[in-house]
Amino acid sequence: MTETAEPAERNTTEKTVHTHTDAENTPQHPAKAPAADELKNRVSLRVTPPGYRYPWHRWVIPMVGETTAGVGAILIPVIVGVFINQQIVGNTAVAWPLFWVVVASIMVIAANEYFGWGASLRFGSELDRDWRTYVNSLLGRSLAKADPGEMVTVMTKDIRRVTNLFFSVPLFANAIIVAAMGAVMLWLISPLTAIITFVGTFIVVGVLIQYSKFLENRVGVYRTKDGENSSRASDIATGLRTITGLGAEQQMRARYREGANAVFDSLMAYERIRRWMFFVRVLLTGIVTLLGVGFALTGHVEEGRWVPDVHAASLVTVASIISMMGGPIWISQNFITEWRYAKIGLAKIARLEGYAGVRKGVLKKPRTDAEMEELQAEANAHESTTRVRVREVSAQAANQHIIYINPRAHNMTAQDYAQALTAALRTGNSVETPTPHNTQTEERVLLSESNPMIFAGTLQEHLRLGTVPPDTAEAARAKDEFLLKITDSREIAHRLGGLDPDDYYAARITSEGANLSGGQRQRLALARALAQDAQILVLTEPLNSVDEPSQRYIYDHLEQHVGQPGLLEKIAKIYIVSTTAEVVRRIERDGYVVVEDDGTIKPSSTTDKPKKQEVNRG
Repeated sequence: MTETAEPAERNTTEKTVHTHTDAENTPQHPAKAPAADELKNRVSLRVTPPGYRYPWHRWVIPMVGETTAGVGAILIPVIVGVFINQQIVGNTAVAWPLFWVVVASIMVIAANEYFGWGASLRFGSELDRDWRTYVNSLLGRSLAKADPGEMVTVMTKDIRRVTNLFFSVPLFANAIIVAAMGAVMLWLISPLTAIITFVGTFIVVGVLIQYSKFLENRVGVYRTKDGENSSRASDIATGLRTITGLGAEQQMRARYREGANAVFDSLMAYERIRRWMFFVRVLLTGIVTLLGVGFALTGHVEEGRWVPDVHAASLVTVASIISMMGGPIWISQNFITEWRYAKIGLAKIARLEGYAGVRKGVLKKPRTDAEMEELQAEANAHESTTRVRVREVSAQAANQHIIYINPRAHNMTAQDYAQALTAALRTGNSVETPTPHNTQTEERVLLSESNPMIFAGTLQEHLRLGTVPPDTAEAARAKDEFLLKITDSREIAHRLGGLDPDDYYAARITSEGANLSGGQRQRLALARALAQDAQILVLTEPLNSVDEPSQRYIYDHLEQHVGQPGLLEKIAKIYIVSTTAEVVRRIERDGYVVVEDDGTIKPSSTTDKPKKQEVNRG
């Protein structure tokens, strides 16, 4: 059972409430919400998640570190050139102190790499963590609208690309400093060489910027294909039992193989562009280097030999600086590439923000009202359009807090009915006149869907997921024991970890509850739902994979404890939406009727009365 809880006004009256209809709430032809490709040009250059702030020194340390490294990289060749000149003229007393300056500079740069880069790595890791936290907060609000594969790639890959941009920013700033200082040093030796080298460097960077646009498009295609194939992989991993039962292993493998080939083709197309980009960078950098060295060697013939205008010892410095200028070009290419990657990731995050109702987030400018309406229209397409009634509890009910509903009496599936009922309970009114909510005082509605989602972890972690345990360990343990008892789950605990509570609460449940049967997963999911801080529960086929004696035991115990003094007294209503024979019997016992929209009244159990069904014993 997948549980979602939201605030709602308490409403137990017989009242027609519906979620939405196309004619009432949706434009005739709603524009589709912007795709990630359309959003990438609207995102801002940022490395921090919206709403997060960091101390200024966290930014300064990486900048200072990279600046120190860049200045050292330029000054060391200059000092070496002066050292050689002093040695040539025999001024040893001046030359050797310069040598020790070079040694000290190397030690400072090495220490800077260790401490400065270490601080950068730590900050980068914090950014990665905070981005994941931020995106995770969006997923719950956009779950029904976003593609699962896209969510996976955003969480696992695109966030990493965004945080990698942080490491490129100080390097890029350092590259600008290195290029500027290199040009100044060359100007002092040979103005013409400085102009050729500096202008050539900027031309190369400009060419790389233009070429990177092709790279960005290829990255976008690759990310899309990768996300689609991640969805296929997720389907196979989470639905392995179903796939095996259908005998569809070969078909699913073929689908995944087809997707993997599409990912490979898009990756190769991206790599071809990337290889050409490297080729262009190396070729143009080599041309600029040759031109710079060539102009540095200009001179005149003196006594039959060529004498360059630049002193021979200074040529070493010139060659070193020109060689160093290749660094800023490479760093600029790296920054441009990382920015293109980050734009794709930020665009996907912006799309999730739109689904979650965020106006600005990572965008340069907030979304307009029209865009928000378009996103809401797209979201509404996922909601039920069926009218349902919030049923009033029968006076004959064994427990005035539990209402049994057979969705077949309404010609609906259990899932559709439960979703429509939940929407009605959460709204409290028809959608034309919604009542403002106060999340601090309203009751909360929790919808448990029919397929129980069981996460990997211990049995104790499962029972306490999403809850605040009682203050004492004894009270917390007593609550866990009560949940196991009321859901007939003690034998599950004993099978997992034996008879000792310390052992079975520490026993592991594997991902998707693979080490449990279908009925066992449903019972543990019901225990988890009952543990939540929600006053209204809508349970969708909570026990249809459980044998009838266990169903009877569990429903009897719910009727004894729900709304009574004890751990379940906080629950105001439980709506059990099910087609099982046990639920139908309880509907007849409690004397429920179906009230049609035209006012017709008929017994709830007369429509499509279910036959006794086969169930998996759990």
